[in-house]
Amino acid sequence: MSSAREAAKEYKLTLDELVNNNKTQINLLTILAEDYQQHAASIVETIEKQIYTSDDVPKKAIKSEAPKRVRFKTELKEPKKELIDELLDLPPVRPCDRAIKTEPDEPTPAVHHNPQAPKRKAGLGGGPHIDTKRKRSPPKSHDEDLRSLAAHAP
Repeated sequence: MSSAREAAKEYKLTLDELVNNNKTQINLLTILAEDYQQHAASIVETIEKQIYTSDDVPKKAIKSEAPKRVRFKTELKEPKKELIDELLDLPPVRPCDRAIKTEPDEPTPAVHHNPQAPKRKAGLGGGPHIDTKRKRSPPKSHDEDLRSLAAHAP
């Protein structure tokens, strides 16, 4: 078994090789972290040191991106603020009092029931009943069809 110091050193060497968003190197770092799971504290410490000591990111790029993000976020927040102000200006809503109206606006139509109407059998859409128990005749061959036509011909 390796020590926490060796695990952190190996992870740091692999982390130093990561200079761009390379999927293979990121996968390798993930595999190393899984292999050295018992030394997680030292690996986390290594990652934190790498973040705080990294001079690879130009400070000019950070400064130019920050105002865009802030401006974009405030643009999103302004409509929300206006909507909240409009909602607060609305009059309060009273709960519905169901005891006020007991009769419907229109009378409910009566259901017409004809006791002498034939009852439908259960089936597909109330259509005609298909007798599935009836035996089927075997299909005729083409020659038998011709013979039956010739027998009925004048």
